[in-house]
Amino acid sequence: MNDDRAFQDSIIRLLADAPFRHALTHVDEGSAYGGMTAHQVEGIRAGDARRVDRFAKFLARQYYRDRIFLFHKYSRALARYTGRSPDAVVHTPEFDHLLPTVILGSRSTARDVSRLVQAYLADARNAPPYASELARYENAQLLAESGPRVAPVTPPRARAHLAVIVNPDAAVHHFSWNLPAIFQPLLELAALEDIPSRPPEAEHAELSLVFVRSPRGRVTVLRWTETVETLTAFFDGERALGDAIDAAGLNPRDGLETASALLDAGVLIPA
Repeated sequence: MNDDRAFQDSIIRLLADAPFRHALTHVDEGSAYGGMTAHQVEGIRAGDARRVDRFAKFLARQYYRDRIFLFHKYSRALARYTGRSPDAVVHTPEFDHLLPTVILGSRSTARDVSRLVQAYLADARNAPPYASELARYENAQLLAESGPRVAPVTPPRARAHLAVIVNPDAAVHHFSWNLPAIFQPLLELAALEDIPSRPPEAEHAELSLVFVRSPRGRVTVLRWTETVETLTAFFDGERALGDAIDAAGLNPRDGLETASALLDAGVLIPA
């Protein structure tokens, strides 16, 4: 039974992991590989490798088209002005060039796809001045959602004795436009038959945000304030929360509330 499960996992990996798929074709005859017995390896290699590869690339294109469609809804709204929808990047030669390295759901592939989207939208006509930062915001969400899947859990409560660290997967980004203020106006464009002659305008505003996937499995975006930055600098995995809050010079109650919000979001994790 365990062998069957391992073989099923290998079949899934065969479709999801392009480097694994390529390596399998070069395994020495009679050798086991990737959790499969030699007999199973030969059984897979006896099939039509080109059809398997074609189907795997179809899955990869559809998977990342769906991810981009989900996280780049604001840039997609701007396509009514620019003529360039971010999800269309999966039909470009640049995306085709990426396909031999794709591992579905991995952070490395999400990073590569993000770069393609950023470049694809960079020279779009009639793009507002904030368009590049908007795409970077959406790409940060795409990256936060990527990586190994774990079962959703309830985050621990912030208690004075708890030792924590900043989640290494949390990413802080700095922006020079007040992006959240234009999200709703951009989404409202979808309901309009005749759009305004110009896209919504945004105001300049220094804004720092942290992007992370929460313990419950949701992508979370929080403001990265000076208070948060000061506090998190003392979370070294050895200091208890209460001691770190004291070292940061914060009111104990306020410090625990801030730490609780960061734990709930996944920005902080137990040491």
